[in-house]
Amino acid sequence: MSIGGTVHGTAVHTARTSGGRGGAMATAQRAPRRWSTGLLRALEYVAYPAAAGAAGTILSLGVITWLPALAATAYGLQAWRRDGTTRVFGEVFRGWRRYRRVLLPHSALGTVAALLLAANLWFLSGRTGLAAFALFAGQVGIAVLAVLYHLALAVCAGRRPNDGAAAWRRAAAVLAFARPSRGLGLLATAVAATILTVVVPVGPLLFGASVPLLYGLYLADHDDPDPAADDRPAPRAAAPAPADPARRRGETVHPDPPAGRRSAAPADPARRRGETVHPDPPAGRRSAAPADPARRGTRRGTR
Repeated sequence: MSIGGTVHGTAVHTARTSGGRGGAMATAQRAPRRWSTGLLRALEYVAYPAAAGAAGTILSLGVITWLPALAATAYGLQAWRRDGTTRVFGEVFRGWRRYRRVLLPHSALGTVAALLLAANLWFLSGRTGLAAFALFAGQVGIAVLAVLYHLALAVCAGRRPNDGAAAWRRAAAVLAFARPSRGLGLLATAVAATILTVVVPVGPLLFGASVPLLYGLYLADHDDPDPAADDRPAPRAAAPAPADPARRRGETVHPDPPAGRRSAAPADPARRRGETVHPDPPAGRRSAAPADPARRGTRRGTR
């Protein structure tokens, strides 16, 4: 019994040791998986905004196309955030087809205004005096407000592509100026993204617009958590079946017989009048000749 107990104890100890080693190995395997999954998830927030920014930069090469390009960039980022699509670069070009006709006139006027504003700033920068400084500060303030408003306009257009330009402008004014803290946060994100990505080659072109747009989409989602609800088409009601003309006149309508069943034969007029109807003889048999009245009398006399 001592030998058996020793063997049993050794087996139990070996099983526990192997089980502990297996659990440790499984835990060691899970840790790299979690770490790699988290790393890949973090890299998505770098790769997809960079792809959207690259597409937006390409679309902005037309100079006056910068506003539709911003809206298309927001559209691609929103498709990634809401639908989980990985084709962000292509979604930006798909959104461009939605916004180019609607926002291109606004973009052209904004380009002219930006050139005039830049000329004023260049002129006032070489002047001294209190009036020149006040005008210069006023021009800088106008430029800051314009940047903030157009970022919000691109965000609202990207979130609700089916709305009109008037609805986008109203929503942009609310997003940019309704809460000062939110507007300052959006503006600070735009400035920080441009400055911090200078060390990366073409970093400001890739992240200078996409990062503040992504942050603007995040802010706008707090006010409207489900922007796609209004974009979904309403279900169509089934059209009523046309009424039968016979039912309208009050006549009795007999339903059609089911498929595979034969309809009943029309009733014989003779049967309706109560007369006796002799069936036709089967094919191949001759019918009996009618009896002669004279023969009937002869038979009766004989009997």
